[in-house]
Amino acid sequence: MFYAFLFLLFAALTGLALFFFIWSSELRTQMRQAEEAWRDNEKEFTSELARLESIRHIPDIIEKVRRSKEQVEAKLAEAQKRADSIVQLAAAEAQSQSRRILNAAETQLSEAKSERQRLLADAEEALRSA
Repeated sequence: MFYAFLFLLFAALTGLALFFFIWSSELRTQMRQAEEAWRDNEKEFTSELARLESIRHIPDIIEKVRRSKEQVEAKLAEAQKRADSIVQLAAAEAQSQSRRILNAAETQLSEAKSERQRLLADAEEALRSA
């Protein structure tokens, strides 16, 4: 009975570990996609700035380029902040889940130990009375 309980506990913890492994892989994929989108946007903005730079002799264009550059920088900074917050949130969630799983495993282990002690005491009492 005790070994069956330990096997079930092991299977449950293995399943949870597999779930979090898959979940972290999905988060990595999302981060890679966000980085690729960021690079694509950066290339687009850089090419746009290069095009505008070639016609900077027109006075109004210079001001438009400056505003465009500021907007690009603001969007890039906002995207970086968003990516950082996603990473922090994912790390905090993973740590929280890990702590909960560890606490549950420790609780189940202590319950199993107390059950084992109770069964040993019952067995010893049965042997004494026999």
